[in-house]
Amino acid sequence: MKKIVPKLFITAVIVLVAVILVRAFSNDHLAQSNGTIRVIIIDQAESTVFDGDIPFFVGDNFFEVLDRSFNLGCASSTYEADPTCSYTFNNFGSSSKVLLNISNNDFAITTDWTHTFLQFEKYDGVNYVLTTNGVSQIDFADGDIFRISVQTVLGGSS
Repeated sequence: MKKIVPKLFITAVIVLVAVILVRAFSNDHLAQSNGTIRVIIIDQAESTVFDGDIPFFVGDNFFEVLDRSFNLGCASSTYEADPTCSYTFNNFGSSSKVLLNISNNDFAITTDWTHTFLQFEKYDGVNYVLTTNGVSQIDFADGDIFRISVQTVLGGSS
């Protein structure tokens, strides 16, 4: 029995390292074709400030799609505002930006990550489902519908 425990531990470590490496080097979450997605943006007052289709191109990630259509502001490594979006968070083989601000000529939404944040949801044909990846890692395809809304840290709309 004592000889099996080290073998199991080593096997588990190897599997974990393999999963991390596959995630780090995979190109998942990139557009495989050109298309459009519908984006609905809801502000702090629960008003829809944007509802429209935006284009994407082969090789885009979700952040790039939004960045081409909106003015974005991200979090720095200390979650302070970074209008250049130059910092990327790395976590267990995946990397993504944390979006704090989104705007265009008609609206401006600013969150601070301490009290409010932007929630991303994808429509599954029946309900909006919370995305569990960072904005750079959200899967999307032609015709998908996304809702971005301001939420308070304790839950609910701000």
